Amino acid sequence: DIHIFQNREGSLVRYRKDGRLYRMLETANTSTTAVIARIKLLSGLNILEHRRCQDGRFEYRDGENEYEIRVSVMGGSEGESASLRILGINTKVPPLEELGFTAKECALIRKMTGEGSGLILVTGPTGSGKTTTLASIICELNKEDIQIITIEDPVEYRIKDVLQVNVEEE
Repeated sequence: DIHIFQNREGSLVRYRKDGRLYRMLETANTSTTAVIARIKLLSGLNILEHRRCQDGRFEYRDGENEYEIRVSVMGGSEGESASLRILGINTKVPPLEELGFTAKECALIRKMTGEGSGLILVTGPTGSGKTTTLASIICELNKEDIQIITIEDPVEYRIKDVLQVNVEEE
């Protein structure tokens, strides 16, 4: 994630890695207003709206790599701030064993997902791996003889043969 935050002194740009924010740079507010306007334009957002929260997205290509940039802009007392989440479009979903779970935890997850019904809650702070964990579980459950439908906000991993639906706020 990249976070652009405006305050009285100027603007602060930070990035999130492993659940923590790190300072990248500080800059003058005048340039940040133009940067956020450009981000809004790329994301299909209303550049004239400064008080309401807006969410959008755009795609970026760097050579062979394709990325989807998910954007959230919100107005504050000192100006607008933006949050950009960078997602690899063709990112492969790692298996449970590669997510840091012990063998015993993987066995427990597989036992729970093998039940005929129930509810499994996956919680944690931003960047802790909730979506990746669920995508990994869905990939294991994804068999030709069953239909899996997900409702996501937003779809981050594209999983073959799974019907993935974005949440519609309305």
